[in-house]
Amino acid sequence: MTKRAILTRYFRGHFLALAMVSLVLSACEQPKHVPDYRQAFPLVVSKETVSLPVNFSSGEQGLSGQVALDFERFVVDYHNRGRKALMIETGVGKTARSGAEKARKMLMKAGVSSAEISITRSGPGGGVVLSFAAHKVKVPECGDFSSMMSRNWTNVRSSNFGCAFQRNLGLMVRDPGDLQKAQPVSSADGTKAANTIQSFRAPAEGGE
Repeated sequence: MTKRAILTRYFRGHFLALAMVSLVLSACEQPKHVPDYRQAFPLVVSKETVSLPVNFSSGEQGLSGQVALDFERFVVDYHNRGRKALMIETGVGKTARSGAEKARKMLMKAGVSSAEISITRSGPGGGVVLSFAAHKVKVPECGDFSSMMSRNWTNVRSSNFGCAFQRNLGLMVRDPGDLQKAQPVSSADGTKAANTIQSFRAPAEGGE
């Protein structure tokens, strides 16, 4: 065997050995651009206006039937998602003013403070429209099991990983606006929580 053939076989063997080592290391290495499940299955939060038209007949003191149920659901929805004033939009005239006042009293009886209620006059007519601005969330659709986890040599995130968690979170959250920015904790609750945590951190009396 010539010297050139010997050198060729030597370098070929080293090259194959380096290639095998590189292949093994690449299989164990974490992929550089693994998409986060929150990016793969985002919770899309947007704004909407929730409205409820209410008609008060002359002399009627309250609501009944399906209209009363709709009003109750509307108020509960406002307590859960409303972050700004609850608008009472009505027309001008005696009938309109009477309807707006009835709506205001009913809202306050249902737990809405007077500071949260705003009345606007929009034109002729005796009808009343209640409305407030809120957030809504669009949750991802799950069920993509196209990836084969039994042969996932590169440790890539599975096609459906994290989707159920994101979907359940979006369906359970009371106010989708909290997914963008949480509301501040009130001083009373915040103080109580801080004191509770501090009591666990502080050593017990007579202890170390």
